[in-house]
Amino acid sequence: METIERIKKEMKSFAENLKEQRIERGFTKKEFAEYMGIPFDTYKAYEQGSRTPKIEVILNFAKALNVSVDYLVGMDEEKNHLSPNLMFNSDEEEQLIRKFRLVNPRLQRVVMEILDVAIDFLESDSDQEAYPIPMIEKRYYYGRPSAGAGNGALDLDGIIRIRDSRDARKADFVLQVDGRSMEPEFKDGDFVLVKSQDDIEDGEIGIWCVDGEIYIKEKNGNTLHSLNPEYEDVPLTDFSDIRCYGKVIGKAEI
Repeated sequence: METIERIKKEMKSFAENLKEQRIERGFTKKEFAEYMGIPFDTYKAYEQGSRTPKIEVILNFAKALNVSVDYLVGMDEEKNHLSPNLMFNSDEEEQLIRKFRLVNPRLQRVVMEILDVAIDFLESDSDQEAYPIPMIEKRYYYGRPSAGAGNGALDLDGIIRIRDSRDARKADFVLQVDGRSMEPEFKDGDFVLVKSQDDIEDGEIGIWCVDGEIYIKEKNGNTLHSLNPEYEDVPLTDFSDIRCYGKVIGKAEI
C-alpha cells in the first residue's frame, strides 16, 4: 500500500509540475500537445493525473521544458535545468536560443522554415564567398606548452587568425599543445585559448612555467595535475620557480 500511495503522490506532483512548467513556457494545453505530437485528450489526462505517461514520454517532456526528470516527477525540488552549461559562440546566438524558447510553437515553426530556406540557399550553387567565416586575430606565442615532460619559455611569434567565438574574444593569446598528458581534454597539436592572469583556482587548467619549463596542467594544490593517468604530475615545492601565464578557457579553431 505504501508503494501505491507513494506512486500516486509522485504522479500528482508530476501533473502539477507539468502544468506549471507548460504555463511558464507560455503554452496552452492544445499548443503544447501539438508541439509534443500528443493527442489533446491524452495530454489533458496527463495534466489531470488520470493517466500515467510512459518513461520515454516523461523524458521528452523534461527535455522540451528544460528541466530534470526528477524535478518533473516531484522527486527533486530544484529544477536542475538540463543545459546549465550550454555554451554559445556569441551573445547573439544565446539571445536567439532564449527568444526561440519563449515563443509559441507556431512562431517556432515559422523560424525553422526561415532557417531551412537560408540553409538551402547556402547549400546551393550560390557564391558562398559572400558569407565568409568570421575570424579574429590573437597574439600567438612560440614555445608549445608541454602536455608531457616540459618545454622552454614562451616567445611572442606574432599574430594568428582564429575563428571568432565568445571564448576567442575573451582570450589574450593562443598557444599550441605539445604532448598527450592532458588528454582527453586537450590533445597534441591543439591550439588553446588563454586568458592572462597570475593564478588560477584548483581544478582549473593553466599555462605554467616551472623552473624554466612550460606546461599546460590542471592546478591541484601543490601539484600540477596531468589528466592522462599515463603521465606523472608536476610537484611544486618551496624551492620551485613558478609562474602562471594564464587560464586555459577553451580551444581555438584555426
